Amino acid sequence: MGKQMHRCREVSCRTLIPIEETYCDTHAGLHPKWQGDKTKRYRKYDKARQEDEERKARHSFYNKTVWKKTRQAVMDQQHRLCGYCLLCDRVTPAQVVDHIVPREVAPSMDLDMGNLMASCMLCHQAKTEWEQGYYGTGQHNKLNKKALPIKDVEMIKFVFDRDD
Repeated sequence: MGKQMHRCREVSCRTLIPIEETYCDTHAGLHPKWQGDKTKRYRKYDKARQEDEERKARHSFYNKTVWKKTRQAVMDQQHRLCGYCLLCDRVTPAQVVDHIVPREVAPSMDLDMGNLMASCMLCHQAKTEWEQGYYGTGQHNKLNKKALPIKDVEMIKFVFDRDD
């Protein structure tokens, strides 16, 4: 049996690399945090995640069957394309489904299809960073109760504009 391979995580790179690698040789230098002993880093991350009860409870949602089915429906409905990239006239495959208004801000919208967007990893990361500043979401942050939930992604299009 041949060695398992997958595509480099760099957007639009189609180079096949061994499954234990993240980026091809061309793009590895652009992502230094992914270099080094990955096993040790992931083990430390997983241990910290399991020891944090709040985080553990928050992430248990993503293992539920109802979420997995909803996620699949969103991916199918949005043709597995990043909706945020489409706003900026780019076509990029989606890897995740994002809550437009974060779960911490609007838990009642967890499974609302109108609050879910297929997303590539770059857009998801950019939006997560923006949410941490605007809503105060994320671990060790204080939720900003005065922040108005933004449901229209056109209003935050600037988060996804980038030169590729």
